[in-house]
Amino acid sequence: MLGGYHTVCSASSEAVETLRNSGQFRRVKREGRTWAVGPLLLNAAPNGEESVRCGFITGKKIGNAVTRNRARRLIQEAIRYRLPFIKPGWDLVWIARHSIVGMGIDEVAKAVDELLSRGRLFAQAEQAGIATGGAQSRIIYKSAQVVHDRILGDSSPESVETASTPET
Repeated sequence: MLGGYHTVCSASSEAVETLRNSGQFRRVKREGRTWAVGPLLLNAAPNGEESVRCGFITGKKIGNAVTRNRARRLIQEAIRYRLPFIKPGWDLVWIARHSIVGMGIDEVAKAVDELLSRGRLFAQAEQAGIATGGAQSRIIYKSAQVVHDRILGDSSPESVETASTPET
């Protein structure tokens, strides 16, 4: 535990705080915006800090405890590799829908990428530590896609070159 919060380790060995009490979840829903894609719903609100805090909701409509925990782990794993690319200063509440049952990490990761893109929550290249040229958001998205491909075991040289080479 870190400061009263559970932590989830990111790919860059940083810890992200997770939202813990119902007041934090209510604040995000009340003050934030909501986007939905396939198996996930995302509520996001600024938190006034320099960290990203995530909360995860998997209701009983998803299934039994085993199914809910698997859904939560899929979402956490998809987010873990994207943490370096998420803008700091946001509270994110990830809500699983019933359609997540039976999905794999690749489908959940695509939904996470789409939600972060819709919410414009990917960090600028300088904040994420990526050296890019003109089309920063496209490069950041491609970098996240490379991370996504590495999760799935597809680390072909073409995808690595695409993400590390700035487009002109």
